[in-house]
Amino acid sequence: MAIGKVHYSFRPGFDTLKSSDVPAVKAELKEVMGIKFDTEFYRKRKDYPNIPAFLKERIEKVFSKYGVNVRDIWSIRY
Repeated sequence: MAIGKVHYSFRPGFDTLKSSDVPAVKAELKEVMGIKFDTEFYRKRKDYPNIPAFLKERIEKVFSKYGVNVRDIWSIRY
């Protein structure tokens, strides 16, 4: 039996940020994920299939630094 994909989106967390924090958070997240281009960032913000646990924790750390609750960051689809 094949292993199903779990699709994560951190858009809910991104939408709860103050507009003044958005550029800083975006830059930090791009650095954490090793992303150079905005198009890739927006694609992964919307849908990141089977995100590695260490990366998920790093993303949560960035959001918590800006006052976003960990429960409010993710939207998960199976």
